[in-house]
Amino acid sequence: MNGQKIKRRVGKYEVGRTIGEGTFAKVKFARNSETGEPVALKILDKEKVLKYMLAEQVVQEIFFDITFLFYLPMNY
Repeated sequence: MNGQKIKRRVGKYEVGRTIGEGTFAKVKFARNSETGEPVALKILDKEKVLKYMLAEQVVQEIFFDITFLFYLPMNY
């Protein structure tokens, strides 16, 4: 290997290091490859979510996060 890291891609995002980890998910640093905008990407363990019947909780969390985004100032 030549010392370069292999970047993983999910859609238009280049996924980097893990910045947080929980029982059912990991949060990774990612960057929009088109705009260069940094984002946090939450990756869920689908098997655990289904096994512990947490699908409804995940859906509620997604809707909460989307709603919360509308209240954040975007120019900081």
